[in-house]
Amino acid sequence: MERYSEWPCASDWPDGASIVVCHAPPSETRVSINAEGVGWGDFEISARLQEKRPKYVLSGHVHDPMEWVTLEGGSYCFNPGCDCTAREPNHIIIDTTKKIARWHSMGQSVVSRRLDEETR
Repeated sequence: MERYSEWPCASDWPDGASIVVCHAPPSETRVSINAEGVGWGDFEISARLQEKRPKYVLSGHVHDPMEWVTLEGGSYCFNPGCDCTAREPNHIIIDTTKKIARWHSMGQSVVSRRLDEETR
């Protein structure tokens, strides 16, 4: 069985990184658990998130996550999910100046979420 913790992202986060991009999301988060309740996240990424505390963790891997964004340990974790039938892939636009994230999905249009520093 393949272990996601062996991927470079899981152990090579530089100190002071504010944005981290990983294939798998942090485990036991709403962006790592699919609609059926099965978790596909990485435990080492979760541990590294608690240690390094970047502002944003961008991931994928889970095609139908419970949520597209969640606040975990002071970090915003994102996973746009996947709609294999859509002409345009699901994607997230993060405006770090206005502190707003917008999730775009052909099936569900656009959903916005305010990223308030007070909740960090």
